[in-house]
Amino acid sequence: MAKTNPMLIRKLRHRRVRNKIAGTTLRPRLCVFRSLNHFYAQVMDDSISQTLVSANTLDTKIRDRTKQMVKTKKAELVGSLLARRA
Repeated sequence: MAKTNPMLIRKLRHRRVRNKIAGTTLRPRLCVFRSLNHFYAQVMDDSISQTLVSANTLDTKIRDRTKQMVKTKKAELVGSLLARRA
C-alpha cells in the first residue's frame, strides 16, 4: 500500500534522511522543495529550530522575472537569491 502512495513515500524518505542529517549553527541545513511549477529553498539551523533564510519562485523580488523561464533557470535564480540572503 505504501508503494502506491507517492506522498507517503516522500514522507518516509524525508524521515529517513532527517534521522541522519541535522543543521548546526556552523553548518546549517539546506532544504529544497520542488513542486510542479515552483521551487522553495530554506537554510535552517536545527539546533535552535529556526529558519535562517528562505527563497522561492513566488518571492516578490523575482516573481515577475520567472514567469516565462524554464524550470532550470528558475532554480538557478532561487539559488542565487538564497545565496545572497545567506
